[in-house]
Amino acid sequence: MNVKSGQHHPGTGNGAGIGGGDDGDGGTITIYGGDITANGPTDSNCGENGAGIGGGYCGAVGTITINGGTITAYSRDGAGIGGGDGGNITINGGTITSTKVNQGQGARIGGGCDAAPGTITIGGGNITTIGGYGAGIGGGKSNTEGGKVTINGGVIDASGSYGIGSGESGSSVATTLGYTAATRDAISIKASSYAGTVTLKQQFKNEIQNFQPGVVDNLGFLNTYTLTAWIPVVTIKGMTGSFNDKIKLNYYFDDIPQFLHADQKAYVTLTNESTGEGITLLIKDAEYVTGKGYKFSLPLVAKEARDTITAKVFDGQGGAAVIRGNLRDNDYTDTGVQSTLMQYLDWLAANGETDKEKALGTAAKDYCTAAQIYFNYHADDLLGNRGNAEQLCCRPFRHTAIGRQHSRHLGDAGIRQHASAVPGLQGCRTVEPHLHDRRTEC
Repeated sequence: MNVKSGQHHPGTGNGAGIGGGDDGDGGTITIYGGDITANGPTDSNCGENGAGIGGGYCGAVGTITINGGTITAYSRDGAGIGGGDGGNITINGGTITSTKVNQGQGARIGGGCDAAPGTITIGGGNITTIGGYGAGIGGGKSNTEGGKVTINGGVIDASGSYGIGSGESGSSVATTLGYTAATRDAISIKASSYAGTVTLKQQFKNEIQNFQPGVVDNLGFLNTYTLTAWIPVVTIKGMTGSFNDKIKLNYYFDDIPQFLHADQKAYVTLTNESTGEGITLLIKDAEYVTGKGYKFSLPLVAKEARDTITAKVFDGQGGAAVIRGNLRDNDYTDTGVQSTLMQYLDWLAANGETDKEKALGTAAKDYCTAAQIYFNYHADDLLGNRGNAEQLCCRPFRHTAIGRQHSRHLGDAGIRQHASAVPGLQGCRTVEPHLHDRRTEC
């Protein structure tokens, strides 16, 4: 049965508003959208449990899929959406409201009175339930078998006497809460109570604490509070250039939450915006450099010194981490942290701690400019470099030997930008590209 819109009421006896008749299974029901109201019996006793949408009295729910729409569904002792008895309920979207009638012995979404919830999967939508003796989402009163509730997205408000899980005197219902990269930023789960086991697949937080993945030992920390995704926040500490074996642009991140380190798939991307090429580096494999942070490097060739390199941080599902400057006041989450090797060399030539460091910065700038001209790599762009450009403002890390690694520290103010003259071809000494070997020896 495919439903797009309409006002629906029970047929006869204890049948469902949409689905099975008295003693009938719900079959396969798919709702794509529209404005729908469906109700089962509202004056029955426990056991007369036709659903608003799903199975009739003594009938199994079957398979229900809701992809959208504005839906209101209710029944007194049957489920608002579901049984009868358990089946498979999948909610991908829509605005769904199901409230109790009288004592509400059936679940609002799940099993009817004495009925198991079956398998309930919620991946999206705005869902409001008010449970009675049956749960808002889960089992009805005295549900004789357990079931599964999985929530991976959506905005959920399950209030009433029983929120999510088992109904009164019911068998344990296993609830799993998680999110995907697509649902992470918007997910919100609030329940008056949880009954049964609750397992978190990802990190969550509420008004009183943060939660690591795993089984929640004390459900009291969840009841009545709103769970949202615990989105990682990292700090960009600085960037450096390396010139010993290969030319590299290095980014340093710190304050990386432990759960990102434990996430075997969490990663950093470094992308050359000019070529579209880049690399993906796992956080778990990153080298920690004392005083700087975790190091992530992109090899470059000399001609790419003016190419913008963008750094972003992601969890293992592809959700972007929030990136802050050192004072946590600048947000680079959307754009990523962007810099060029030439910006670092400009800084080194002007601010190196010794004359040798300044000379190294100047020589490297000249060499990279010559390489860009020699290979005709965006050479026309060099004419525009006499003007102003956005550059990162900083003070240096402590250095080691000249030519191994020179670094630029972002300071207590985090990453800040200001207009600064960038030298173009005028005033630059010409360095032939074959001096690469000499450059490596510095």
